[in-house]
Amino acid sequence: MGQKVHPVGMRLGINRTWKSRWFAKKNYAELLKEDLTIRKYVTTKLARAGISEVIIERKADKVVVNVRTARPGIVIGRKGIEVERLNKELEHLTSRDIRINILEVKRVELDAQLVAEHIAKQLESRMGFRRAVRKAVESTMRMGAKGIKIRCAGRLGGSEMSRVQEHHEGRVPLHTLRADIDFAKATARTTHGAVGVKVWIFKGEKLDGMIDSLEEEKRSQKSQRDSYRGRRDDRSDRGRGDRPPRRGARSGGRGAPAGRSGGRSSGGRGGSSAGRSGSGRPTGGTKPTGGTKPTGGTKPTGGTKPTSGGRPARRTGSGKPASSAGARQGGESKPAVKKSGEGKPAVKKSGEGKPAVKKSGKGKPAVEKSGTNEGS
Repeated sequence: MGQKVHPVGMRLGINRTWKSRWFAKKNYAELLKEDLTIRKYVTTKLARAGISEVIIERKADKVVVNVRTARPGIVIGRKGIEVERLNKELEHLTSRDIRINILEVKRVELDAQLVAEHIAKQLESRMGFRRAVRKAVESTMRMGAKGIKIRCAGRLGGSEMSRVQEHHEGRVPLHTLRADIDFAKATARTTHGAVGVKVWIFKGEKLDGMIDSLEEEKRSQKSQRDSYRGRRDDRSDRGRGDRPPRRGARSGGRGAPAGRSGGRSSGGRGGSSAGRSGSGRPTGGTKPTGGTKPTGGTKPTGGTKPTSGGRPARRTGSGKPASSAGARQGGESKPAVKKSGEGKPAVKKSGEGKPAVKKSGKGKPAVEKSGTNEGS
């Protein structure tokens, strides 16, 4: 009764493979101890990097250490300084030629070792164990796992009596050999004592072949390199002239776009199809650019009003009011004034036909519209 079997050890040779891959006839115990020393040193040295597993391969006198981690940047360090330092430390520890490979864990929520360590860290930071377990279950099921089971044992919540709490969701078929089940355990060192955490994650059924995380990682990296190389080849085969025209492309390299000639685009205000010329002279019905406001404070619109105070418009040398450079076409031109029948400016008349005049100091009348015939 109560005999439990390690889920990974029971499936070795069926759909799981070993974490130490080498063969020895004589010094088996020495090599096994060396593997345990390397694995323990790497996991304690890189505790912050989230180490999932350490896979060791031996070829003659050369040892290849494959480290699967959730944070490869911490392991590699700036310009590879940390990896070189770790390599020298392991060579000094084992007196062998060691090469280290760093492999990244793509989905952290589906790795049992990383999930167990995350729960243990939360328990050490005094988070409620129910909340920590519930969050881990939700995140793992959200990432596509078929089932998960988590068991915590110890003085949970600081209680006097130790107890076991288990939470599971989905299905975890431990007796099905073709089931892909990942198992791991971690220990939380709390102020009340040690709390053990065990995690089972069911990812689906593996019908053919063995599950090798190292080979899967190498295949995924190779496929990424091939796809990247294929994209580069496609880009190099394509000629420069075969590129599709960009939206709103410019004609003539870096020159002005088609339909522009230094000013605003065609079809702007005034309905001009040729746009504006760079000289500021109006073409078609567009508004003139720069200097369009008349000088002297007079507005050359129809039905002009004399300015307050009766000051006359500033005159130029020829005795005519100064107009803007953009409003002239050819010679000098007078401001556009709406004429009446006799050639005099059109003034809005009052009741009897005479405008009400308000005398100013200089004698120039300031016209003010009123409803009667008398001045205000």
